[in-house]
Amino acid sequence: MGRGARLRRGLYSEAELMQAVSRIVEDKERGINVSQLTGIPYRTLMQRVRERKRGVVPEKKKRGSKPSLAVNYEQELLAWMLEMQTAGNPVSRKEIIERANELIKQLKPDASLGEGWYRRFIHRHPSLEVHPPAAMEQHTQLLANGQLGDVPPSSMPIIIRGYKKRTPKASATSSVSDDSSMQLLPLDGANPGGNSRFISSVPPMEVPESLRRQEIQHRWDMERERLLIEKQTHERVQREAMLNERILLAKATEAELQLKVAKAKAKHELEQAGLSPSEIDELLQ
Repeated sequence: MGRGARLRRGLYSEAELMQAVSRIVEDKERGINVSQLTGIPYRTLMQRVRERKRGVVPEKKKRGSKPSLAVNYEQELLAWMLEMQTAGNPVSRKEIIERANELIKQLKPDASLGEGWYRRFIHRHPSLEVHPPAAMEQHTQLLANGQLGDVPPSSMPIIIRGYKKRTPKASATSSVSDDSSMQLLPLDGANPGGNSRFISSVPPMEVPESLRRQEIQHRWDMERERLLIEKQTHERVQREAMLNERILLAKATEAELQLKVAKAKAKHELEQAGLSPSEIDELLQ
């Protein structure tokens, strides 16, 4: 039996797996070499590498069926996330799970979604990423050292790639750079007593053409995804409207049938009472 096949699935610890992932991500070792040396399956190893690069923290396996959210509701959730992000308020993991639970309880009042669903949700949508990546990397390293639990900080926003909100950086400083190309501008409402604050006005840097094209491609991909979500939402609303129309039509038909039955029953009782046909017709008009 070869060295790479001597270990089977489950015969390595989570810490060993995280250490192997670090060798690939940080030390730039080849995945196939690390797999052969550690005995960890190559497919499992590279999946964890992709998760780490995207900021997804592995969850502990739990028994039982996996709760899921209907596709149309998941698309509605993505549309809400995109709307919040374009408004400059990207939502966090905690807010996503809370919103998902609100949606699933519309169909299944007793159902609930948690970290397992959230992890699969991130996997299903590669355009989602945790921001900032540096904070997530630090959290992952602390997790590998056993200093944290396996749940990422709930306040860390989830960004839809290609729609990152850009805001100008302006920081209040007490020291001034000697760079002659930097102009100092006083902030509005500066203290007239002399403790004025300044912001630095730096000439804008020219964006490389490759980055500009990549940004345009990202925006187009996200716009296409947004339009697809909008289309699917409209189709769902249309299907629900058609279903409601059929339900109302069926109820109207049932009511009409019940009216005919009641009228026939009343006519029979009036005939038993000895009324003439003309009198019965007049009463039942």
